[in-house]
Amino acid sequence: MFFLSSGCSEKKAADTSQKTVKIAAAFYPQYIMCLNITQNISDVELTLSVPSGTFPLSDYQLSRKDLAEIYACDIFVINGAGMENFPAQVLTLKKSRLIAAAGNYPLINNNPYVWLSPAGACYEVQRIADGLSNLDSLHASQYRTNAEIYEKKLTSLSNEMRKALAVYKGTSIVTLYEPVRYLSDEFGLNILSAIKYWPETEADKKGLTEFVRQIKSAQKNSRHICLYAEQQFPVSVGKLIETKTGLIVHKIDPCISGPLVPDAYIDAQEKNLFIFVQSLSGCYDDGDN
Repeated sequence: MFFLSSGCSEKKAADTSQKTVKIAAAFYPQYIMCLNITQNISDVELTLSVPSGTFPLSDYQLSRKDLAEIYACDIFVINGAGMENFPAQVLTLKKSRLIAAAGNYPLINNNPYVWLSPAGACYEVQRIADGLSNLDSLHASQYRTNAEIYEKKLTSLSNEMRKALAVYKGTSIVTLYEPVRYLSDEFGLNILSAIKYWPETEADKKGLTEFVRQIKSAQKNSRHICLYAEQQFPVSVGKLIETKTGLIVHKIDPCISGPLVPDAYIDAQEKNLFIFVQSLSGCYDDGDN
């Protein structure tokens, strides 16, 4: 459990005494958190601003419909930490009714994907719950009760992952996806290299060459190295990397898309856990590429 200030104490509370409270969540991860926090509260309406599956999240441009929904909401929940690339006037207009879920979290290399680790998700849940309680005092006790229930689920998930991955603590991994650091830090995996590579520019091609060089160098000093990328990583490029390195590119779900149901995040992390355990235990034969 985390105990912290939501950063919303000086913000003006929304007038929620005699109407449905409209909450807009900017991105899918925060939507799922809000879905749990607002569960079974009949006079709260929750919407998702950026469509599930948008990648990369930071590049999304709000449509007129998106803007209209944000302007109309009573409370706007964002990830913060530099994630949103929204027009300045949007965040300025909603400033008094804005909750930045990742605010003040100790970022890794300034990466805003805080929610990717269960500990980070738990932090965001409590910040959102605290913010909603301050801005909508009528439902404060319900928000806090629901948040506590969800935090217990996230803590249970974290404990399950820690127990399953304990035997692999210190194991060397390489990633094409920087946010994996949040998971590796929480569960004690050792990232030898984290290189951002996306096949769109000549610079990216040079990045791939350097990435392959680093992998081969690491392979000389480690019996078993696992390689990870996000789900959206191009299949063709993954195959090229596999051919050059002899390693399988294992896909990790960044939890930015999926069904709009309360347990979606937990289900996605359960699948990530399966991928980690299978790859780290050597159940996939790296020599078959």
